[in-house]
Amino acid sequence: MGIITIKKLCITTVVNKGYQRYIPAFVYFCFKSYPDYSIKLFLTEELAPEYRSLVSMLESLGNLVIIENAFSGFPKTNQELKMLRWVLDKEDFDDYSNIYVGDIDILICREDPTLEEQHIQHCESTGLAYSNSVRPNSKRLSGLHFIKKDDYYQKMLPIIKKYTADLKNGVLRKVKNENMLYDMIYKAGFGFPETWFRPHHGLHLGLWRKGHRVIEQRYWDVINRDAYKNYYKFYRSLIATKDLLLDKIISTTVNREIKDMEKSLAIEFDKELKEI
Repeated sequence: MGIITIKKLCITTVVNKGYQRYIPAFVYFCFKSYPDYSIKLFLTEELAPEYRSLVSMLESLGNLVIIENAFSGFPKTNQELKMLRWVLDKEDFDDYSNIYVGDIDILICREDPTLEEQHIQHCESTGLAYSNSVRPNSKRLSGLHFIKKDDYYQKMLPIIKKYTADLKNGVLRKVKNENMLYDMIYKAGFGFPETWFRPHHGLHLGLWRKGHRVIEQRYWDVINRDAYKNYYKFYRSLIATKDLLLDKIISTTVNREIKDMEKSLAIEFDKELKEI
């Protein structure tokens, strides 16, 4: 029998057709930041033809798995689609020790300590098998969810089984996905962290999905809290390489958000950018 190698971390999420255009940039930044991590994406439709060539080129950068037509037969309203992230099957991650459920429209940027190290430290400080935070004055966890796989699924498997059935049968249609995750954690008996820890680990292009604008103070609070200055410096260091693949990814998929992000962040971080 050969030796079974357990990989470190799998970054995953569920992606519908409307968000597929973020896949190439997401994958590129993940692998440039953490080439030793793996990526596994669950697409609710087939990968669109216009992205196949880019995805094919990205496969050389790291361990990338894309599952097409996932969750066939499940309802896919906006909230129900997001709920699919919380009922992912343990067997899909047999090769990994930890799982990070992220957002497809975040450009992951290298950090020190690393993404995985930060969340393991958070788990150790809370004594929990997951790393996330409860949104203030609510019964909602955030949509960025780190899992210590074996410890988490040991308690969560029966909960996931029930919620999977409820989700497929449309029982949860009026529930918000972050409330659902909170309820699942509560019913599994995990408990909740008392302090806030929910970094973006990169640049959230969703802030600029509606175009360039003066960013509201609540978003600047996030940007300043979540080390966007360092994320943006890392982004600029990759842009400076003039990688033709990155240029093609940006120009054909997320060019508008990238330009609007640069307009906003260059103003805020102008002094630091001059030093790059």
